[in-house]
Parts: sequence; C-alpha cells; structure tokens
Amino acid sequence: MLSYFLQLFNRKDSLFLPPLKKMISINNDVELTRWNIQLELVQTFKNYNIPLSSSYWCFSNGVTWSLFDYNLKKKKYFSDAIKLINDENFDTLHSFGGYDESNGKKITRTLIKKALKILNDNKLKTKIYTNHGGSNDKQNIGGDIPVYQMGDMKNSKYYNLDLLLEYGINFFWTDDDYDNILPVKKINQDFSNSLIKPHLTRDGSNILRFSRFRGNFGTKKAPTINNFHEQIKYVVSNTDSGFSIIYQHLGCNRLQDNSILPVSNLKNHNLEKTLMILEKKQKSGELIITTTQKLLMYAIINYFKCWNLSEFKDSIDIFLHDKVKVFNNQINLNESDYRGWFIKTKKEKSYNVFFKKKKNINTI
Repeated sequence: MLSYFLQLFNRKDSLFLPPLKKMISINNDVELTRWNIQLELVQTFKNYNIPLSSSYWCFSNGVTWSLFDYNLKKKKYFSDAIKLINDENFDTLHSFGGYDESNGKKITRTLIKKALKILNDNKLKTKIYTNHGGSNDKQNIGGDIPVYQMGDMKNSKYYNLDLLLEYGINFFWTDDDYDNILPVKKINQDFSNSLIKPHLTRDGSNILRFSRFRGNFGTKKAPTINNFHEQIKYVVSNTDSGFSIIYQHLGCNRLQDNSILPVSNLKNHNLEKTLMILEKKQKSGELIITTTQKLLMYAIINYFKCWNLSEFKDSIDIFLHDKVKVFNNQINLNESDYRGWFIKTKKEKSYNVFFKKKKNINTI
C-alpha cells in the first residue's frame, strides 16, 4: 500500500512527507503492443513493485491488442483484459483505437456509442482519456489549436466528447499536452508548467487536461521503449519536487529511420536495467511510483485540501470530501481515491475519519 501524507496542520507548499520528493507515473500508450507483450510488461513491472499505467483500445484489426474488433466481436482474451482494467493495471482509454493501425477503419460516434455501452455493461469505469495517432484519427479531442481533431465538434460524425463526459472521463490528454524539457509539474493557478489545466472545448464543455513528459532524446517523435532508459535517468536526476507523468510506448521500438516496429522480445531493450533504477529510488524513499489516476487524484486532493476538521479536547474528527471543484470542473471522489493515505495529527489526540457519514473508513 502506498503511504501518502494527509497534511492537516501544516498547510504550506509541502507536497509530500520527507524524504519523498516526487510522485511518478508511467503512462504507456498501447499502439503496436501485442497481447503477450502487454502481459509480459505488466508482470515485469510487478517484479520490481512498480505499477504501470497502460492504456487500452476498444477496436483493432491489426497487431495492437484490443477488447474487440470493429464488428464488436470480443477478443479471446477479453475477460483477462477486463480483470486488468478493474485492477487498475490499465487506467487510460486511448482514443478507442487507431486509423492507420487498423487498415483505415474510421471511429465514428455511432461506433463509440456501442463501445461505451459494452464498457458500461461490464462495469468498467475509466477516468483518463488520451488522444492517439495523427490526422486520420478524427475522433480525437481538440487542444489549444485544433487542426484535424473533430471529437469535440458537435456537427461532426466523429463527435464524442459528450459521450466521454457522460461515461465519466475526468482527465484528458490532447496532442498539445506534452513537455520535452520540464519533467516535474505541480498544480498552478496561472497554469504555467501545471500538471493540470482547464480547457473550454469547441462544443462549450469545460474539461481538465493533464501534461505528460515526452523529452527529446534523439528524435522529436513520440517516445518508444528504446528511449525509456534515457527518459527515466532524466526524470530521476531532476531535483524539483512534484509530479511526473511519463509518456511512453513500451510495446514498440523506433528505428533510426523513424519507422516503428512492435516489440517481440522485451529482453532486447534493457527494460529491467531501467526498472532497477526506479526500484532503488523508490526503496530510498526519494520517489513513489503509482498509477496515473492515483497520481492525478493525489495531486488534486492535496492541492484543494479535500477535508474538514473538527477538533475536540482529546480527539479530531476528519471529514473527507466526496466531491471537489477543480477550476471549472466538479470531480466526484470515492472512498478508494483516499486509499493509501495516512494521517499525521497531534500525537496526544486520537482521530476519527468520516466519508459520507461513514465512520472510521478502512482506506486510511
């Protein structure tokens, strides 16, 4: 279980209980990842006690694993994938699928409605959405300067933002939300170098966008497993305190000519050497590695102080909030969002924790 710091009495700019300085998540895009490699990635990271936040596709007719094909026929590993989503190994919906990787299949509003019905029928509630691909993936959500993205355009057959919000997506990553230089973020009111920021989309919706660290390691293209070692060294050597969501494609490898191939053998890519660096840093207490959803929720709960206190002579009652207004968005909080926190209060006093009037919840 993670150990976070519920900062009750010292309300200065401290994010973590020392010596912890950073919270890291590895947000791994799914394209070109075969199912056997996906399972191997999950297990390899577990061997080093490092969570991996993988994304998933609903549709694929190509190499990339997905929940079903474009005819909504479930893949043979569908049940196993559902379990991994429920266990938070896959916590990001990656634009439903990819045009180029599926021989030109377009992902329209009609298809997306059917996909979300299957997710809802299987009680799958993913909170994070990321864009994928390029100019043919018109289902993507527009960012600062939309070009090809039509997912937030009401008059388009690719419009789906309203469906994503109704489904329960809280956080969006658009094509503009990467950083090549600064790997560590905080939440800032002026939104400069901020982990999250509000965005008014073209259909009039208010959404929250989050930042991922790409880096520029020999290429200005999206990072793949051959850049992972350099990415991690760069992030852990940074002395800033804050949050880092690392943008990766661990299931594929970029060649010198910029072509990309699926990974067929993880042992050829020094993955375990890189994970040893992270394991050592985590054991030292300098950083903690968690899923992308947990990182974003921790940052929000900490920044917006999602609790109230009632102090008595011998005890303290702590009331955890069940919703929070994040700039122009309201996010509902569950008991599980507080899982892994611990309380630091005045030594001479006992405490009671309440969530929705339920006393002494077991998530803390």
